Amino acid sequence: IWSRTGRVGELPFYTSDGMGNITTTSFGDATKADGNIIGMQPFLTAKDYANEASFLQRLKPYMETAREKGWLTKTTIVVFPEYIGSWLVAANEKEKVYDPALSITDALTLQVTSNLFRFLPAYFNSSSADKTREALFRMKQPEIVKIYQAVFGGLAKEYNVTIVAGSAVLAEPSVSKDGAI
Repeated sequence: IWSRTGRVGELPFYTSDGMGNITTTSFGDATKADGNIIGMQPFLTAKDYANEASFLQRLKPYMETAREKGWLTKTTIVVFPEYIGSWLVAANEKEKVYDPALSITDALTLQVTSNLFRFLPAYFNSSSADKTREALFRMKQPEIVKIYQAVFGGLAKEYNVTIVAGSAVLAEPSVSKDGAI
């Protein structure tokens, strides 16, 4: 019962605690046929990785800023930072995991204990020197993939651009015919 209580729901677990400066940089000319490249540098906190809605809600203003500047066309490529999806390993956990006062080690410990029956099989199937971290990513891989694909695929479709979405740590990544992970 304890492991299921206190988890974030489907609504954004998001507070408007400041976005910092919305940093977008465009290279090339969006009005020309060869298009342009936009580099996004989003400011993200632990809460932004709480669930799909929070992740999307935090990234969308960056896309809106680029749209307002006239940088988005069908030939635009939007590039997000490397490993931007890796912290989705913390998605859909107990609210305490996102407490800024909690250390990463304490947050991961809470995540392990509250998912013990999912964690143990992943741990025993791990071959890494850091079995605990590998097991966490193995255990959370389906959620990471679902959120990563939904958010970045949805943004690409909504804004009619190509997105290079950085990366997410996955145990056994693959690409299907339709381009999904």
